Amino acid sequence: MKIAYFGCDLFIQCLDIWRAHDHEIVTILAAGENNKHIGEYARNNNISYFTGKPDQQKIRQLEHAGVDCLFSIEYDCLIPLPSSRVMTINVHPTLLPHGRGPTPLSHLILHYPQYAGVTFHKLTERFDEGDIILQAPIQLDDEESLESLLVKLQYKIPQLLHELLADLPRQYQQAKAQTEGSYWPKLGDQDRLLDWHDSTQNISRMVRAFGRYGVVCCIGDEAWLVNHVETCATRLASPAGTLLADDDITCAVAVADGIVVIFKDSIIERQDLKI
Repeated sequence: MKIAYFGCDLFIQCLDIWRAHDHEIVTILAAGENNKHIGEYARNNNISYFTGKPDQQKIRQLEHAGVDCLFSIEYDCLIPLPSSRVMTINVHPTLLPHGRGPTPLSHLILHYPQYAGVTFHKLTERFDEGDIILQAPIQLDDEESLESLLVKLQYKIPQLLHELLADLPRQYQQAKAQTEGSYWPKLGDQDRLLDWHDSTQNISRMVRAFGRYGVVCCIGDEAWLVNHVETCATRLASPAGTLLADDDITCAVAVADGIVVIFKDSIIERQDLKI
């Protein structure tokens, strides 16, 4: 089959799996501009490369080029639907129908570990609502982080893709409609704001859930977006929110049952306090 691949640097190994099953990647449509590796992959393998948001005309062009399947993974644009002749497959990192939405990984760690997994489903006119082709669970650990979950997904998704491509026509034909599920909204700054009156356990979970994307800390008159924070449970006489120490490398804040240490070299952004 001829494949149009919608994706980014993350999970780039899926390209090789399609080709290992004797399918041809005819074009790669990248999510966003900053995808160094997938762009290099396209150039090195003489594959056409596109970074704009796809419209119906682009989909018609792909069909005219003989594309048999649209495959989407970690792609943030809604893809217009092709004709019924063309297969459509999207990869979503939860056990659908639960966990529809743009930022499910942090939700999984914070609230819904029972829905961790991978789902291959058909595209529809609405995100994450297509018929389920294949899915498998992922077990989250007590100390799971965004980074460790991404590693598990980088292992599980290629494994499941191999399984799907070994019997694609039958599994695609037997896809099942989704039942009523749940939508998890995009998480913003308020959702990742650390509460100094919270416990070190809950703060640590927040830090792990957002990983490289950071949590928001209110320090003095500023809000810092940081991605390296450590916690220590200990008894203190200082009220929650007290700035305990501050130097060029770290600052430490008292919380309900201990200390939070913020590493200043991990500050992604500083803003005047408006939260």
